[in-house]
Amino acid sequence: MCVLKDGYELTEWCWLDWDKPIETRLSMVCHSGLPHSNTPQSASSFFPFRMHWAAKDYPYIEDIQEPSLIIYGSPGYVDLGSTEWLALNPIIGNLLGWSVASKGLFRWVNGSGELMVESIFWKDGPIIRQPPKTDDACSDAWLVVATPKAVDKIQQLTGEIIKINAVIRSYGKNPYALKTKTAEERNQWL
Repeated sequence: MCVLKDGYELTEWCWLDWDKPIETRLSMVCHSGLPHSNTPQSASSFFPFRMHWAAKDYPYIEDIQEPSLIIYGSPGYVDLGSTEWLALNPIIGNLLGWSVASKGLFRWVNGSGELMVESIFWKDGPIIRQPPKTDDACSDAWLVVATPKAVDKIQQLTGEIIKINAVIRSYGKNPYALKTKTAEERNQWL
């Protein structure tokens, strides 16, 4: 069982009426030097991201240049199904001497086999559901959680760390012309 000391979040929910309100919550812990936009428009503009990062290539993704503890994958050119994911930056896991477990999602264990970090996916209804059913809210989310022991090891490795939280709120019928507002906050971590 993983004890959540702190986590990273990518949660999206929408209220299912004819005009579609959407709220996307983004949260990550990273080095204070992470180059970052103050107005993220999507998960791909908030988290370190490359269109060619695929879950099947994890943890062997090497072209990660941003000093983030997590990375976001949502490869382009996929014909069917969602392929979005959030996971520990594999460079961090490898530097700490951890390895990816054979079971679980992006699950990292130490040399003794103890769970250190893992990704958790959850879903509450189909996020892309359309009207006429107008009284439902649907959501899905990726969380990357770390044990207290893992948090200590990560802090020893990385030094100065901040937490960035952002919210993107959109409303409208046309997904290409939504009215959007964003907010972002940066704080010291722990």
